[in-house]
Amino acid sequence: METKTLHTNWADMRRQINYLWDEITEHDLDLINGDQEQLFTVLQKRYGYSRDLARSEVEWFMSDYTSEHTNTGRAFDMTSEYS
Repeated sequence: METKTLHTNWADMRRQINYLWDEITEHDLDLINGDQEQLFTVLQKRYGYSRDLARSEVEWFMSDYTSEHTNTGRAFDMTSEYS
């Protein structure tokens, strides 16, 4: 998992994390502040996840986030190429 992606894109990801895991509070998000280890800890606390499940959930989220943003970029590049 790319820790840098979480930290670099924190403002956008914060909103998505809040939407996806609605038990996470604004205070929790302030504490996480782009730190994946803190996100694991908060998921364990709020949802009773094991450490492995928290890691798996975050990996899924990061993969989906990265894929969504990569595909959007490619679609834009392809469209502009043929314009």
